[in-house]
Amino acid sequence: MTTADLPARDDRYTIFQSEMDWLRIPFWESLFSQSNGLLGTRGSFEEPMVGTRSRSLTFMAGLYNTLPDGLPELPALPDALTTRIVLCEQPFDLRRGHIRSFARWLDMKRGLLCRAVTWRDPAGHTTRLTFERFVSLADRSILAVRVRITPVDWSGPLEVEMGIRHGGDPAGGKGSHWEPPKLKSSAHGLATLETRTSQTRRPLAVAGAYAAAEQQNLIPGDALSDHCTAGQSYIFDASQGAMYTFDRFIAYMTGPPDAESPAKQARQAALAASKSGWNEQLDDHLVACAELWDRMDIEIDGPVEDQRAVRFNLFQLATLCPQPGEIVSIGPKGLSGTHYGGHIFWDTEIYMLPFFALTHPEGAKALLTYRCATLDGARRKARSNNYRGAQYAWESADTGDEACPTGWTDLATGERHRIWCGDIQDHISADVPFAIDQYVRMTGDEDFLWEQGAEVVFETARFWASRVTRNADGRFEIRDAMGPDEFHIHVDNDAFTNYMARWNLQAAANLWDHASFPKNKRKDLAAQLGLDADDVAGWREIAENLVLLYDEQTGLINQHMGFFDRPEVSPDILRITRSTAITEIIGAGMAIEGQVIKQAEVVLLQTLLDDQFTRESREANFKYYEPRTSHDSSLSVSAHAWAAATLDRIEEAYSYFRRAAYLDLNDLAGNTADGLHAGNMGGVWLTVAMGFAGLNLKGDTPAAVPALPNNWKHLRMNITFRGRKYVVDCGADGATVEER
Repeated sequence: MTTADLPARDDRYTIFQSEMDWLRIPFWESLFSQSNGLLGTRGSFEEPMVGTRSRSLTFMAGLYNTLPDGLPELPALPDALTTRIVLCEQPFDLRRGHIRSFARWLDMKRGLLCRAVTWRDPAGHTTRLTFERFVSLADRSILAVRVRITPVDWSGPLEVEMGIRHGGDPAGGKGSHWEPPKLKSSAHGLATLETRTSQTRRPLAVAGAYAAAEQQNLIPGDALSDHCTAGQSYIFDASQGAMYTFDRFIAYMTGPPDAESPAKQARQAALAASKSGWNEQLDDHLVACAELWDRMDIEIDGPVEDQRAVRFNLFQLATLCPQPGEIVSIGPKGLSGTHYGGHIFWDTEIYMLPFFALTHPEGAKALLTYRCATLDGARRKARSNNYRGAQYAWESADTGDEACPTGWTDLATGERHRIWCGDIQDHISADVPFAIDQYVRMTGDEDFLWEQGAEVVFETARFWASRVTRNADGRFEIRDAMGPDEFHIHVDNDAFTNYMARWNLQAAANLWDHASFPKNKRKDLAAQLGLDADDVAGWREIAENLVLLYDEQTGLINQHMGFFDRPEVSPDILRITRSTAITEIIGAGMAIEGQVIKQAEVVLLQTLLDDQFTRESREANFKYYEPRTSHDSSLSVSAHAWAAATLDRIEEAYSYFRRAAYLDLNDLAGNTADGLHAGNMGGVWLTVAMGFAGLNLKGDTPAAVPALPNNWKHLRMNITFRGRKYVVDCGADGATVEER
């Protein structure tokens, strides 16, 4: 048994690890993460890796818990990958003995994580082992694992234990996210773990169905159970050269707070998967995976590493997509790590949603449904700050209430630092309705607009109307704000915030007067929200008189009041290739006081609202702000790549594209070990689709004016626009866009 015994690989769809890399175990675990939008698991080994930095973590989208002294977060689920293998009385442990061959790869075309190892134990016995794993895209409650073991030069006892382990999840010493579990195992290859989140009272049931065989001959097992593990164990005499297969099908299920345990449903799902068998379950998953690629694939006739990198970003983002009816969204780390607690940010609407709107419209609708369903949380935040309407949380979880921490403690000095994002980074309240508008334009789904989206547009407009301040000149200002450039806080008339707020106010007023707005729905909303013509007139007045720091002569936008007066910082320092924050190089004080930008702000703004600015203005602002940007946010390089491509600055665009596309693959930010960067992945797609392919979606049918990198001869991509599927074919001579 070798790598040839596993499915053949296509290098254009494969992320490959050719040797054991002890120092970068968490990096590879993040890179090999798998998800289906409901379940997500890191690419950890099945066997224990005690003494390493390995983190075997599985998450469920939307399943939050709040500890008494903390904020809501996605807790790690009980570990169902737990595997203990003893070969001829030698525990399988890659840190001992000798690794004769090793290969691990993520087959993105099939959604499979594979590993092939030939290992010689300390006693001199050689064994070949292969591992396959998929998080089913066909049955989203199922995680499937197959282990195959072949004794190469020995016969003797073979022991395999597979179980569901409740590790207690200490949550950083703050307490446990889970109540003590109820465990049950049977000798018939079935195990169940039942528990409940400690504060939110959400039930969780994890059921495992296990099977072992040599060829077609089933191997009987025994129940495995202790105080924290339920599963199955197999102990028998193995023969040299024989192949032994161990399959498990794990079902995760939850329910609303205080609901009964879904243990019965989880057991039924696991047993049904086991009864159908590995091949049938895998075939169903492969069909769903093929459908996924058919929706979104991008083919590049260029460097194979670019092709692979683009597909990596597409695959990891697409497999985070929620399904209709699920009130969940996608956080910056997706389901690949614990950073940010699984909270939802503006990344989802600005960077990710266009990808889903044009490749998986149902998923895009689900993401926006989450914002509509958590509108009351935004209303609560607005009321608590003495505003009207809806003020969306900078970080939100299941209820939509603000989940952003108010500070952090420097462990080295003990100094407490204030975090102001949840207080004054308000542009998200315009980003959400902006995304709703994009979705409706790209899909033609006006029913969603009238039934759900309009209320969000109006309530956020009411927020902005109460957020502004009238100055002595009779104009309106937004004071004490923070834009995407988080180095500068408590600023007045931040460009991104003011322009997006103006867009929101204008969109709300135009929507109110829209000829297609069903009269009965408008009447109902007017009564429900207490809106009238005076409110709409007020929105228009504010939008027309909101302070915008735009210089008509130069076309430059002052990022915020006084930014141009700040001291300059050498661009040479900002261009240093690094994985450390610029604040560690020039000091936090200089970053705060100087013309240093954490991430794209004006550049991103003008790309999003390109029809509001001349090309000359966009060019002038790109030239001004690009050398002043440190890119300390993972969202920044893709924004610059997209902007540069639309300005025909192709060499710069391609350079930025490479930094974005390889951000995780090459660990360019130095923190991939903590989880993948989902927002950046959406930015990679935006760069390719809106930048290099030059998609134009302003008409009834899509068009494209491509500007490809010099080493890309051809680009072909699939999109769905207003209910119809198109293929966009780009080359040096232009593009064709045809229905398929």
